[in-house]
Amino acid sequence: MALLQNIGTEYGVYASYWKITEFKINLDGSCDLSLSGFHDEHARLASMKPLKMMEFSVTPQIVQEYFPQGIDLELVYEYLKTLGEFTNSTSI
Repeated sequence: MALLQNIGTEYGVYASYWKITEFKINLDGSCDLSLSGFHDEHARLASMKPLKMMEFSVTPQIVQEYFPQGIDLELVYEYLKTLGEFTNSTSI
């Protein structure tokens, strides 16, 4: 699973394929996650370095609201689609 969304990078090209590459649940009930942006799926599958990385911290309240039955990767991607640059993204 990943998100498709064109986001500009410092290299003058777009990162279009966004994959969660790190997810950490904290003792206080919050979680931290990192998204890595690649030019496309092929670049990620070829183990190329990401063009851009984004980090998000999710409060315990949001974790309880969005993931009441526990963390599900599909739900995490759906939550990410509510944030900033990813509001018009497509899940793949």
